[in-house]
Amino acid sequence: MAEREPILVTFAPRKPNARDLAQVGLVIRSFPGAYGSVNQRGEFRPSIGDPRMLVLFVPTSMQGMSEMWKRCGIAIDGQRSYPQMREAPEHALNVYFFKVKRGWFKSAWVGNVQFNFGDRHVDAGSISGQTQSAMWQQLRQFIDRSRRDND
Repeated sequence: MAEREPILVTFAPRKPNARDLAQVGLVIRSFPGAYGSVNQRGEFRPSIGDPRMLVLFVPTSMQGMSEMWKRCGIAIDGQRSYPQMREAPEHALNVYFFKVKRGWFKSAWVGNVQFNFGDRHVDAGSISGQTQSAMWQQLRQFIDRSRRDND
């Protein structure tokens, strides 16, 4: 039997529109202490590297990051970054996300989540959704589940 070639799926990033940016602003304000591509006045500050990329930085505690770290299945042994994360003075979730073209007239949202601590970061995974709301719901469920496990 002949081997099949892998199918590669690519997404073309799209420029966010005013409604997208308004929703990003609401999401940023919904996380205590968060900041990102849309400031408190609702002004969009595009990334220098790619003006279609949006960012969200959500502060968290060491304990919160530790729970999320374990949920991701990232190793916690001494050979990894886990001990440095526990000793770092500051912790945040960094989310880098895009609106992407999906088909002729549809779009979706995709993002990469990183654990940021001190001057280091570790990739935690990805989030996505048919809508921006669906993508944020994934992130909130992940954060909330880790908080519940911590209680």
